[in-house]
Amino acid sequence: MSERLAEARDILTRNYEDMHALIAGLRDEDMDKVTANGWPVRQVAGHVATSVDGQLFVLGRLRSGKSASLPAFLMPLVDVRNWLRGRKFKSASRDDILAIHEEKHNELFATMNTLTEEELDKRGPALSMGDLSVIEYLRRSPEHEQEHAGDIRKAIGA
Repeated sequence: MSERLAEARDILTRNYEDMHALIAGLRDEDMDKVTANGWPVRQVAGHVATSVDGQLFVLGRLRSGKSASLPAFLMPLVDVRNWLRGRKFKSASRDDILAIHEEKHNELFATMNTLTEEELDKRGPALSMGDLSVIEYLRRSPEHEQEHAGDIRKAIGA
């Protein structure tokens, strides 16, 4: 494994461990508290657990040399998609969410294991993040989850 990919794996592992600990520490009474964006903590945690699906989409597009972006007028569709997907966590338990989080993390690392050095340098537009190479995207992808971690922490008073 290249040094660059090992660095990205380290960043993603630290993020995974932080998010997993946050979700594992949620109490039953925390799960239905509402975050500033109006989503219950349970659904935000579920969204975080499945955010790898979006990362894999962007990663797949970038590694193929394709755009992983949408025109600005279509970006609200991403929010609608996220809201619809988050609804499936309306009654999910903390343990359900943790299991999904682990499964998705493993999927991401399995895909990362297939990346070549050449693919790490392929670039393109990555949603609202601008023009990034695959390796730059991997290093920055935890930003989205950390934003939601802040939402959860604020909602539960942590």
